[in-house]
Formats: sequence, structure tokens, C-alpha cells
Amino acid sequence: MKILLLADLNSPHTQKWASALSDAGLHIGIFTLSEVDNSLWNGREGITVYNPVSFSRKRISGNSYSKLLYLKARKQLRRVVKEFKPDVVHAHYATSYGLLGALSGFHPLVISVWGSDVMDFPSRSFLHRMLLRYNFKKADLLLGTSLVITDCIARLTSKSTEVIPFGIDTNVFTQGQERIVFEGSDLVVGTVKSLEKIYGIDILLRAFRLVSLRHPDKPFKLLIVGEGTMEAEYKELASHLGIDSKTVFTGRMPYEKIPFYFQNIDVFANLSRNESFGVSVLEAEACGKPVVVTSVGGLKEVILPGVTGIAVPSDNPEQAANAIESLLLDDKFRAEMGRRGRELVKEKFAMEVCLSRMIAHYKALVS
Repeated sequence: MKILLLADLNSPHTQKWASALSDAGLHIGIFTLSEVDNSLWNGREGITVYNPVSFSRKRISGNSYSKLLYLKARKQLRRVVKEFKPDVVHAHYATSYGLLGALSGFHPLVISVWGSDVMDFPSRSFLHRMLLRYNFKKADLLLGTSLVITDCIARLTSKSTEVIPFGIDTNVFTQGQERIVFEGSDLVVGTVKSLEKIYGIDILLRAFRLVSLRHPDKPFKLLIVGEGTMEAEYKELASHLGIDSKTVFTGRMPYEKIPFYFQNIDVFANLSRNESFGVSVLEAEACGKPVVVTSVGGLKEVILPGVTGIAVPSDNPEQAANAIESLLLDDKFRAEMGRRGRELVKEKFAMEVCLSRMIAHYKALVS
């Protein structure tokens, strides 16, 4: 079976899907408009990359007029379709590559919705909603990564939507405890998120300060992995709160190193103000870490409250601190939650589970 993915090849999610599908024996083509290092993919058996028009990430993700770039790429895509001869075209992200897929005229067309493409984009204007409705009308199958996303899709189309989460490689995200940042005796609260307001890093900093003040004798540390527009402001806040000596900001890390940072965390915290799913929470759970999350969006779907993690209200440093404190102070509680979290991921969110469901959908479309 030949599947042509329309997607940003710089995205780790695209890379994981392409590799997993290829490893499963499917011939994968990837049509991407992003600036990519094709040397990483050229010559890889089972995967063919088409990058006929390369635009910078800033141009592609800029304003609404950036959608015109996808209109310009329509002819190149049609040529690729003729050359590759796919059985299925699968567009990842509904408002960009989904538009390109809709304009291609190819069937069967699958569109995967990732999050902001239905949670933010349609609220901008009537025209934005019409564009999404057009894309969905052209699709033969709609996929969402969470129930929250499928609810958003249902507001724009009467078509049913299947849920297939981003799969987690539990052989990569696995248990381990070799310290690469802190001392072995330290107890580390950590997060792996973009440093943007929506992800509540400021709430985490304030919660960690409360925990530190309550237990000044404990070797508590805070690890923040990621980059973003709020990085300087968050570092200044850490200094203002008096926790800068206990806090490490790593900046952006290569994706292949991320599992090691999860393994150096004792309690993982995701205190987002809103989120469509929660991949980083699942990655932490796969590494055997208990999690503290806010009760918003798709985060409610990736934990079992009281079993694999603790859910707290959004924008509430006090309750977040209470949850983090309860885990830091109880080794057995922490270990048991971590064990249950890994079991949850392996059962419901492992890559092989999600991959099997994806391939079954492809087969149903071409049968």
C-alpha cells in the first residue's frame, strides 16, 4: 500500500508516523513545503520525500494569507500524485495541508486534525470557518487526536470523526534514572513544553516556589525544557520568586534527547491553561513518571486521576503546589503512580496500538 503524507516534515509527529508506517511495510511518500534537511531522509528505504517548494516555517505559520502558499503548491502536488500513484493521501493539519489535500481532488483523502486548527482557527472569522468546512467536505475520513478535538470538528461538519492519538514509542520513552542535570539525591519537578503563556509555565514557577518555601531543607529542583517567546520573562520571574538557583532552563533540546530529560524528572507537571491533547504527559507516563495536570482540554483524557496522576484546576498555583508536594514527599505514592502511568500508555497510547488502527482505516478506504 502506498500512502502520500502531506505534512510538515520538521514535526516530530510527522517523522514518527512516517517511520512507523514505513517500518510496518507501507511505501510512504511525504509532500512537504517546509525547509528540511532531505539528506536525513533521502535513500531511506520505503520513504520518498517530495519538497518541490520550500518555505520558511515563519512564512508558513504566519498569518491567514500564508494559506496562499498552499494554493501555489497545488500544481506541484498534482504532479507528485501522478508520479507516486498513492492509494491514499493523508493530510496532517486541517487548515494548511488539509487545504492542499482538498484542492488536489484526490480520493480517498484523510485529514488529521491536530488541535489549534479547529480550536483556534475557526474562531477568527466566518471565512476561516468556511475554509475548514470546505476541507472537511472533501475528506473521506476525518481523524482527531482526542475527544476534545472531535467535539470541535462536530461543530463544523456532520461527518463522523475517528480518534487516533499521537502514538508513543514506549521503547524510546522508557524508565531510567541516570542524572544528566542534577545530583542523584535531588527531587526534580519538571516540564517539557514551549515557553508560551498558554502552557502555564508561570503557574508552575509559582507552585514550585510554594513547595520550596514549605520545605527549605529538601533538595527540590525545577527543570524546564523548551524554548519560546516568554523565556526571558519566565527567567526573570524565577529570579523574582527567589527560585532561580534551584531552576534550570535548558532551552530547545533535540527531540532524540527528550527521553533522557523525562527520565531525570521525579514529578512531571503540565499546568496548561488549555491544550488539545497532551503528548508530553503521555511521554512522561511512558517513562514511569507521575504527573500533575490541569483539568482542561485533552489533558483530562491522558491520565487516570488518582491512579496515574493528579488533576488540578487551571491558574491555581496553590492546588498545583499541594499536588506536587504530595508526590515529592511520598516515594511509594510516586513510584506506584509512575508504574500505573506506563501501563496506561502501553495499553491505550503506544505507537503500535495507534499504528494498527491507522492501517486498518487505510485498508477500509481502499477495499
